[in-house]
Amino acid sequence: MTPTKNAILPFKVLKIIVTLMGCLLLAVPLAAQDEAPPCTADLAPVRELLDQVDAAIGDSASEDALALMQSASEELQILIDACTPIPPIELTQTLVIHNGQLTVNFPEDWVSEVVVDSTDPEDPSNAQFATTSAVFDQVDGPTPTMNPGDQLVFLITGMPDSFVDGLDNAPSAPTILKAIQQTISESGDEEKFEFDEIQQISINDRRAASLELSYESFDGKLFVVELEREKTYVVLMALSAPGELEALAGAAQEMAESLQYNPAAPAESGSSAEPDATEES
Repeated sequence: MTPTKNAILPFKVLKIIVTLMGCLLLAVPLAAQDEAPPCTADLAPVRELLDQVDAAIGDSASEDALALMQSASEELQILIDACTPIPPIELTQTLVIHNGQLTVNFPEDWVSEVVVDSTDPEDPSNAQFATTSAVFDQVDGPTPTMNPGDQLVFLITGMPDSFVDGLDNAPSAPTILKAIQQTISESGDEEKFEFDEIQQISINDRRAASLELSYESFDGKLFVVELEREKTYVVLMALSAPGELEALAGAAQEMAESLQYNPAAPAESGSSAEPDATEES
């Protein structure tokens, strides 16, 4: 069957669009090269769909061609999103806690809140940070719910047994993190939690450990950092909406790297300062 004169123009337009999409497809692997190694997204599914579109145009099957074009466009957008570098989160604010002994930098435009432990109200050693204060209310429960765009970091300071009951006073950072992992898995539907392997790392020459996890309503990354050998530790827990952890995980690690601890310098907790305003002894 030969296309009618009125059908020729749409098919020409479709052909041009397919060609343009093919050119864009060639550019996808270059998208992230300025900031990082080349993007390694799998282009085969999109190429296959474009071949099917091209065949449908040749057979004058306009409805099939348009449907395949839509699928190719959606797949291509996924690839472009995957290859677009995520801008870094700048840490431009500082919070002082733990009776002035601990400072931590946190992201620009975020809000912070010092959390007073009822067992030791004179020593506010915990804090939470979020994109908005409304996020604090959303995570008030055993299994938080994070909406798209929401980001949150908990910071807890203390002895090992302040994180998990029953820990001895000289465990390693991975041991503390393993105990926290067990507590988290028991706080909700254990089968819905997914945990990566615990990584033993070093943060500014401090012994530390990290762990990524996911749940149906959030993704998360935890860091345990040893501030004072076998005595004082910090736990950082970063939470995001499902699928949005990548940028936040980097910011959370930077927050862990910004920790400055001076147990011999008491001062008023909960105050703010410019980053690097307090030097670590």
